[in-house]
Amino acid sequence: TDEVFKDVKKILRMPRARLFKNKFNRPNLFYRVLPKPDSASDCSAAICKWIQDNHGGETGIVYCYSTKECDTLANFLRSNGISSLPYHAQMYQGER
Repeated sequence: TDEVFKDVKKILRMPRARLFKNKFNRPNLFYRVLPKPDSASDCSAAICKWIQDNHGGETGIVYCYSTKECDTLANFLRSNGISSLPYHAQMYQGER
């Protein structure tokens, strides 16, 4: 409910949090919410370290807020030895 969402934002101290809803359950996906560093570069570095420390050599998906963030993060991960490609709606059909 809207009230639960407001309570969760308050408890997590995330006043600008956005709500994304979906109508289907994906039991094969694992979701984890971690504290977000203040800067974009610190955030990318934290994601990279978390992947290397916890899921090296495994396959996964990192959801990003924007196309630009998707491309930037994929490039950062590749430059740090993690096989990574962006995937988003702005890609040409042949790239997908």
